[in-house]
Amino acid sequence: MRNFLIGAAIVAVTVMILMAVSIFCNVEGIYLESTAMGVVLGIGAMMVYQKLTKGKTRETGK
Repeated sequence: MRNFLIGAAIVAVTVMILMAVSIFCNVEGIYLESTAMGVVLGIGAMMVYQKLTKGKTRETGK
């Protein structure tokens, strides 16, 4: 459950960053390709998740 909450928090922060960058660029008249931005931020979110959960293994009771 803890990893799920960490993942949800990372997704929320990633979406807020993407929205802020998109709004700023739209105001300045810069066109961003949404597919490329989504892929880059998705990969970045996965890397952040792996760093935050590194070394934390699930207790199986064995």
